[in-house]
Amino acid sequence: MTFSLLNMRKIIILLSLLCVNVAVFAQAQITTKKEKLSDFTMKTTKIVLTGNEFLDQSIREAARNSWTISPYEVCSTEEFNSLMKDPKYYFLVVVQMGGKSSLSGISYFTLVKGTQDAKSLSDMLEVVNFPICAADAPSGREATFLPAIMDIIQSYVENSTIHGFKSLKASKSMKSASGMSVYFLEDDLASNVDETFKKKVFGKGMLLVDEERQDDIAIDGTRSSILSYTIAPAFAEKGSVCYRLLIDARTHELYYYKKAKAGQFGGGFTRGELSGFASRVK
Repeated sequence: MTFSLLNMRKIIILLSLLCVNVAVFAQAQITTKKEKLSDFTMKTTKIVLTGNEFLDQSIREAARNSWTISPYEVCSTEEFNSLMKDPKYYFLVVVQMGGKSSLSGISYFTLVKGTQDAKSLSDMLEVVNFPICAADAPSGREATFLPAIMDIIQSYVENSTIHGFKSLKASKSMKSASGMSVYFLEDDLASNVDETFKKKVFGKGMLLVDEERQDDIAIDGTRSSILSYTIAPAFAEKGSVCYRLLIDARTHELYYYKKAKAGQFGGGFTRGELSGFASRVK
């Protein structure tokens, strides 16, 4: 009888511990990033202006034409600083990476949630980062691509709140780009892409155009058109981080997204990448 009673007590203790562990596990599940950000579409996103008149005008226009996933308002840096601790708001902020960071020399859109006790941007719950342009000497092309960048960010958030937050990547594959036209700028190519190589890869489906032509395609939202866009520090050195993007001019879907270190031929699209693209679209 004594032995059975002891065993019964042990079983009760084990069951109690198991219930506690299950409760702790359930509580931990609620605090995942997906759960913390599940209210995104119901909260107001504050789009923070930079103080740069040209960039701010482009941001305002892009938001007006593209931001649909949640209510939004534009605000100043001062307002952001006063509201950053308030979880009722999300904030889309332009951040310039500086110092010795490998990301230095580039401006990014950083989407964050208001976080209690936050004293700086780095203390806030981050949703996603996305590159915009060179920080010190932007080319002006960012004005053309800001609507697409905002749409890419929104698509990423929408998908992540359903399936969970993972690293940002292209939503489409170049395998599905057959029959489409890809429009490149000379400035988006690595420096060793010479005239001989261009003749091999450019032609039907792969075209070299000037900035004005690419702008027109973006503004018109031309069907079956993909645009190149590279983002690198204005004075990129070997090892600097750069980004190479291919974006659908009409749907703003991301066909290619490559974060890489600039090599001896700069941060533009490499010969290997261009050959691969050509084989898909021709």
